[in-house]
Amino acid sequence: EDSVRAKDDAKRDANRFRSSADLLGSEKSNLEKSLQSLQQQIETLQQENEKLQLANGEFQRQRDNLEDEKEDILKDKERAQKEIERGHKMLEQMEVKNSSMKKELILVKEALSKAALDREVLENEKAGIEEALNKVETANAEMELILNKLRTEQASLRDSLSKMSAFNEGLAQDKVQLNKIILELGDEKA
Repeated sequence: EDSVRAKDDAKRDANRFRSSADLLGSEKSNLEKSLQSLQQQIETLQQENEKLQLANGEFQRQRDNLEDEKEDILKDKERAQKEIERGHKMLEQMEVKNSSMKKELILVKEALSKAALDREVLENEKAGIEEALNKVETANAEMELILNKLRTEQASLRDSLSKMSAFNEGLAQDKVQLNKIILELGDEKA
């Protein structure tokens, strides 16, 4: 009876061990599957991590590029601001110069107007002088005619004077002769 009980106990223990072994085998299989799943998840996570690191590196490069672009934009903005300020200064200088040129233009127009007026006055004076010269030339021509006439008359008078002198000389000689004749006649009467 003791041996039967021992056999039964041994059978029960064997069945229990077998059940435990089957359970352990099933759990082992499940654990292996879980381990495999975890390994796959780890690999997936590692791949995702690598992708994220690559993406992070790309984002870092993009951020650096954006920072560089930002600095370039700021520099461009500063240059543009300086160009705008320089443009404003140039515009102000041009406005001042334009105002000065307008004043100079007014002065030039006034000078031209005065020059035109002076020219008109000079032309009027020139016309008056030419008219006076024409009158003088006419008067000179008339005076030349008068002088020629006077020269002719003077020559005629000189000729007449010469003739009168000759005539007077003749009369003086005749008078001397007459005086001689009268004296002779007086002597004869005495």
